[in-house]
Amino acid sequence: MSGRFDRGNLEDIFGKTDGYCRYCGKQLAWNNYGRVGDRGAWEVDHSIPISRGGTDYLRNLWPACVGCNTEKGTLTGSEYQRSLSGVRSRRSSSDIGDVIGGIVIAGLALAFLGALFKRPDSRFP
Repeated sequence: MSGRFDRGNLEDIFGKTDGYCRYCGKQLAWNNYGRVGDRGAWEVDHSIPISRGGTDYLRNLWPACVGCNTEKGTLTGSEYQRSLSGVRSRRSSSDIGDVIGGIVIAGLALAFLGALFKRPDSRFP
C-alpha cells in the first residue's frame, strides 16, 4: 500500500463504490491497490485533480481502475464521465460542482415560484 493514504482512508475510498471503479463499474481487488497490471488493480482518483485545485479530502477521492484513472488524466470526474460517450457507470456519482449547480438551480426555481404566487398587495383578499 502507498504511504500517501493510510489503510483507513483507503477503506473509506474503496467503500464509496463498494469496490467498483467509479467510471466503468469494473470490480476492483482491495489487495491490488496501486499494482498496475494486476487483475482488479485500482488507484485513488481525485475527482477534481490536484492540478486544478482539488484536495485530498475524502469527498474528492474515489476508487478507479488504473485504466480509467490513467485515461482521465487532468479531467474532472464529470468531464471524464461525459467523455465516455454518455455511458455512465451505475455506481458513478456527481462532482461537487454538479451538486452545487443543482442546488442553485433549485433555489432559483423556488424563488421564481415564490415571486410568481406572492400576493401583490395586502389590500386584496
